[in-house]
Amino acid sequence: MDVIQFLKTIFEYAETGYTQVFALPTTQARAVPTTDFSGVPVAIQQFQGQNIYFSPGITGDPKNSKLSEPDIIGIPALWADVDIFHPAHAKPNLPQTVEEAYTLIPKFLPPSIIVHSGHGLQFWWLLRECWMFDTPEEKNRAQDILARLQGLIRQRARDKGWHVDSTQDICRVMRLPGTLNVKIPEQPVWAQVMELSDIRYDPSEIDEILPAIEQTAATTHRTAAFERRTTDGPAAYMLHNCMFMQHCQLNAKTISYGEWLAALTNIVRATDGIEAAHAISAMDPDRYKPADTDKKIDEALGAMNPQNCDYVRGILGFQGCPSGGCGIQAPCGWSLGKTPQARALIRSITVPTAESVYTPEVLQAAAVLEKDAPAEYDQFYHRLSGQVNKNTFRKELSKHKREQSGLTVIEGGAQETPADTNGDRWLINCIPDIPVNLKMPGSSSNYVSWIANERGIKLKRVTDKGESYHEASYAPVFISERIFNIDTKREKAAVTFRNHFGHWQSVVLPKSTIFDAKKIMCLADSGLTINSDMAKNLTKWLSALEASNNSIIPSRAGVAKLGWRNHETEFICPGLNNDYVLDVDDSASQKILGGFGMYGDQELWLNTMSELRKRPKARFILAAAFAAPLLQIVGQRIFCIHNHGDSRDGKTATLHAALSVWGHPSTLKILANSSETGIERTASLCTDLPLGIGELETLDEKRRAEFIDNIIYVLSEGKGRQRATPGGLQESSTWRTLILMNGESGIIQDSTKGGIVTRVLEIYRGPFADDLVFASNLYRITDKNYGHAGRIFLDNLLRSNYTELQQTYDTLRYRLRDKYPNHIDSHLDAAACVALADQLSSMWVFGEDKQTACIGALAAAEHIIEQLITKDVADESERAWQWLQGWIAANDCRFGIHNNGLILGYQEDGYIYVLKTELSKAMKSENLNPDKFYRKWAEQDRIPTTKVGDKRTFAVRGKTIGGVKPWFIKIKAEG
Repeated sequence: MDVIQFLKTIFEYAETGYTQVFALPTTQARAVPTTDFSGVPVAIQQFQGQNIYFSPGITGDPKNSKLSEPDIIGIPALWADVDIFHPAHAKPNLPQTVEEAYTLIPKFLPPSIIVHSGHGLQFWWLLRECWMFDTPEEKNRAQDILARLQGLIRQRARDKGWHVDSTQDICRVMRLPGTLNVKIPEQPVWAQVMELSDIRYDPSEIDEILPAIEQTAATTHRTAAFERRTTDGPAAYMLHNCMFMQHCQLNAKTISYGEWLAALTNIVRATDGIEAAHAISAMDPDRYKPADTDKKIDEALGAMNPQNCDYVRGILGFQGCPSGGCGIQAPCGWSLGKTPQARALIRSITVPTAESVYTPEVLQAAAVLEKDAPAEYDQFYHRLSGQVNKNTFRKELSKHKREQSGLTVIEGGAQETPADTNGDRWLINCIPDIPVNLKMPGSSSNYVSWIANERGIKLKRVTDKGESYHEASYAPVFISERIFNIDTKREKAAVTFRNHFGHWQSVVLPKSTIFDAKKIMCLADSGLTINSDMAKNLTKWLSALEASNNSIIPSRAGVAKLGWRNHETEFICPGLNNDYVLDVDDSASQKILGGFGMYGDQELWLNTMSELRKRPKARFILAAAFAAPLLQIVGQRIFCIHNHGDSRDGKTATLHAALSVWGHPSTLKILANSSETGIERTASLCTDLPLGIGELETLDEKRRAEFIDNIIYVLSEGKGRQRATPGGLQESSTWRTLILMNGESGIIQDSTKGGIVTRVLEIYRGPFADDLVFASNLYRITDKNYGHAGRIFLDNLLRSNYTELQQTYDTLRYRLRDKYPNHIDSHLDAAACVALADQLSSMWVFGEDKQTACIGALAAAEHIIEQLITKDVADESERAWQWLQGWIAANDCRFGIHNNGLILGYQEDGYIYVLKTELSKAMKSENLNPDKFYRKWAEQDRIPTTKVGDKRTFAVRGKTIGGVKPWFIKIKAEG
């Protein structure tokens, strides 16, 4: 989709008005009618070399300067912008991949258009008709819905620890697809449309389904005037405790109008807010006008909500807030909220004395902090040392709490959780921000009960000696999720607790660990403070909690391997949206899974691979990486592609390029000297994805032969060896994969088993022997840019007609079999599978038309087939016979009765008589089975046999040597 097509789609229903093409860093602007975009290419050409943006907001008059909110008379869509981690962005806490950014989209509100802006994503929700603002109320409503939509996305991002910029002002400009993102001038990237759908919305539909998110708007308009509450506090609380408010005081003469307005909308909420608003405004005498300030105060109290911390940080760009925030949503919270007011009052006591501490206000503030902010309370309590008697303070505080009706703090922090009308007690009543609301376990008797609150979990016991409390945890702990692994048939659970940073943290553990007092001590390694005495109570708490919430605790399916599921309707791969949890325990598997990610510049990868695909060998190997998911679809069995030849010819670089289709190549590649068990586990984990094996030359000759005979044969069978365990037989691993290997020498030798020969496609010489510079650059580029192509391929594959793919594959197979009748059928089938993958990836990933893709794919496959061994060469018996001829020629001097020293046989009447014992020994040393090949040679009438009694021996009696007549293999001399 080019620039004009995109703008026509956005402004399809605009019957009047103007948009704007805007350039940075020069801030040049060009007004464009929404009904005629023919002038846009000229404007872009004039702004060449800059970042190009456009205004989704429609103006009534053409304006060739920066837009402001009053200029906007309507919008055609709602939008959001999500940055993706990249050096182009200053903030590090961003989604790492496109897939992670996708998770921020509400499932109930799919976008109409998704744009890749170069280093981020734009989401567009197109409206069924342009929303023209006939009244100020209409514009306010549009701003409110846009703010709530983006607020929901930012809230979802905060839950994941990510930052998302606010772009909710309706005069915003957005990057224009079809232009270059030149934030990093030496690495320009195209902004382009990724997805386009026919979904359109009415504003009322979006308004109804969006959840209410408080204080998300930059300047949210009110439906009623501000109402004072008796519990509100003075402006000093926010002026002394909010870093932004302090910034506005200290820099009153230089702050922007936006900063002053944000401060004013907050400060007027205090009990003395009007006086304080005038006082802080008067700090800049050059701009202060009392009448204008009164007018703005009236507007702030009657029509505006206080501009919140998200707005202060995201829109105004204030960077002075504490790391992780200060625990409130807007600066006025210090003066209006119960807990912030308590914190502010306690902090105002610089030197604790009996006179300053023993007042009803301070004691009540301390009681609030003891319940709602225990860390703040502990700091204050320690400050009393040497100033106020702590025991006296505790008594006075207890007395105050008893006297205050309605105060919910209970001494000792052992408050019983209140029950609802059904008699159920819920954790949310004592832990308000708990992510999953669960029922408190029921009491086993009137003398035993559980207590849960922000301070942790306790077991309360009542005996004739009174009440006693036994710690299970110093922090809230619960089971937040259960994961049943459908592969291993075992269940795990996520244990969630509040860590010492104040954040919720989850650890997934086997159920046998969670309910074992010794094993659960492992939570200490994850940051939970626990000892062996508490562990017993903690296991009791968690088991009782699960039993009480069997139908409430969320459950998900886990998997221990990647690949196809549910009759090829789902594909498990990191980065794809599905509901499965990747559940592996060993660190090696976790490391490999970590390699299946997306990173870097997709456009740079595509351009590099387009150059690589000009080489048929490299194109075929790259296409093979896409072919792995097709094996199941088309019914192709496992096969191996082995690229061998001299060093420094691009073999390993091409392997890295192929693996970069799916992730970080160095992480995904395994070494040939890995253990047999490790290779099998990796193959099983990476089912339906390529298995890259490198460095075959690191093996010595013996281990290399064992690797080929054992590992390659087992891998091609798709099932691991059955191994014994102390409890019996271990379940064998299974997989379906395509193996990519490289080395300096070939695999297929005279002694290679036939089962391996038919499964291995050998390609001689690396693709880049004549261009080492390009091969070297491949390492650098694929190390920093990877993973995008595989997800694009799978997205398209999951939407494909599998029957049509099977038919295309069969057509390719039969075409190749007709053209190459002397080649091995299994090789031709494998080449057809790669050709199909080449064709599909050419269309889906590289954007070729079908005809071009078909021609290129078939040409690359035929180039490879012409290098493969033919049927006669592949025949085991023939290869062994050719070895025999070479062995005889190499030992010609040892055939003769009168030779001195050891002899191997003799020649007579055009035949060579080879001592059977010596030939059998030589064949075994080459991993050739003598009996197997003697039988085949006899069936082919290449050697005579002798009948001894009822049995046949594949040898004859020859001359007497050393007084005995040994058995000989009789061979007709050639040439």
